[in-house]
Amino acid sequence: MDELEKLYRGRAAVGIISILILITWIIYMILYCSFEYFYRHPMLYSILMLMTFHNIFTARIKKLEENYTSETNDI
Repeated sequence: MDELEKLYRGRAAVGIISILILITWIIYMILYCSFEYFYRHPMLYSILMLMTFHNIFTARIKKLEENYTSETNDI
């Protein structure tokens, strides 16, 4: 498995985990009606951290894809 495929899988895993946590958090907020503490909730920071990881994976994938396309165009 090359590096690009590992990054694709990592980005997909982080995206799925982010969506699951977000859905769980929204259900929690609806059930307990605690939207006044929305911006101070620790789950918000874990979602932001996962989104940051997702963006890092995406940036690395774009960089590798650009390198790959430039190498194939040189041939």
